[in-house]
Amino acid sequence: MSGRRGSIGRLAIPPPDAAWIVEDTVRNPEQPPVHLVSGRRIRLGEDRNADGSVDAELQLGGGSWRPVRLEPLEWSRPLTPSEARRLLAAGRLLRRRCGDDVVALLDLGAIDGRLVRVTERWDGVALRAALWGVPLPLRVAAELVGRVAAIIAAAHDARPPIVHGRLTADAVVLGSDGRLRLRGFDLGGGGAGPADDVYAMGALLYELLAGQPLPPLPIQADACRARVRDLVTAVPFVPPAVIEILVQSLAFEPGDRPAAAAVARMLTEVARKAEGESLSAWIDGELARFEGDGMARAAIAEEPTADEATVDVPAARESTADEATVDEPAARESTADEATVEEPAVDVAEVLEALPVPDLEAPAAVLVEARAPRELVAAPDAWGAEPP
Repeated sequence: MSGRRGSIGRLAIPPPDAAWIVEDTVRNPEQPPVHLVSGRRIRLGEDRNADGSVDAELQLGGGSWRPVRLEPLEWSRPLTPSEARRLLAAGRLLRRRCGDDVVALLDLGAIDGRLVRVTERWDGVALRAALWGVPLPLRVAAELVGRVAAIIAAAHDARPPIVHGRLTADAVVLGSDGRLRLRGFDLGGGGAGPADDVYAMGALLYELLAGQPLPPLPIQADACRARVRDLVTAVPFVPPAVIEILVQSLAFEPGDRPAAAAVARMLTEVARKAEGESLSAWIDGELARFEGDGMARAAIAEEPTADEATVDVPAARESTADEATVDEPAARESTADEATVEEPAVDVAEVLEALPVPDLEAPAAVLVEARAPRELVAAPDAWGAEPP
């Protein structure tokens, strides 16, 4: 592994291409150690997940081990003991407010100069991986974002409020148990407020209905109008109630956006009236698709000769592509037709006029900041000596 090693008080920032995944620190002491705030020991797996995390086991009292996951912790300054305690306290508060609807933060630590967070291990896929670049059925999209809004609303109701700050399709987990969870809360308070989460909900709803994400920010009110107009034109089955939610959530001024709880209520009502596949059924279908794809790849890998693999690989991938291009659109077209019958046509001009017009002489406001990964370093003597 590249990068220098050292004690927790002398951790160096490794080169940009340095891997932060290490071998099992219990069985293989030659690798850089993992220093945890709690002082507990951890056993790391050898394989990196698709999102850059790694599965591990955290030692609990009595010698038992709990399955966990290690992820990079974005932090722009040295992490002091008091800040570490504050982050963990915020994680416990979030867990009390949201329960199993969030991926819990269990510990913090450092590996070879990189700060990491230890979370409970979840089985499933991120929503981003389940998006195929085509609009989702109205009921699925409304139910999904409504559920996200309800979880965010519970976090906002905490005292002090907990803001996600990084809400995208990557932060939504489709669990193998059929549950929808959120991960990646910015517990350090990176400057985002509740209104930023509401804007992110609107952006997520737009992406699910339009089949493509909103263009990069910053934006102004005229850009909001253009995006909503494009959505109405491209996706005719979007009812007026959903357009109203988008208009309010994507408002230029943060103070003009509704609370997360209001968004949850509005989308729950939209999902109740819409017909078609439910969110739970859609999640089950997507997980089955991923499981089938994994089984197909495993079968391909076990082929004894290169010639046989050359023949079988395209066939397996064509079958998966056919399912995505034939079966999914068919189900979504059916949902669109059903929703079109129930909902009246949208008066686009009237809806777009509802968007507030800001002072265009003022600097453009950045409503949601895209946070890029940063190099991080632990504070000197932050947590003391290496755990026994």
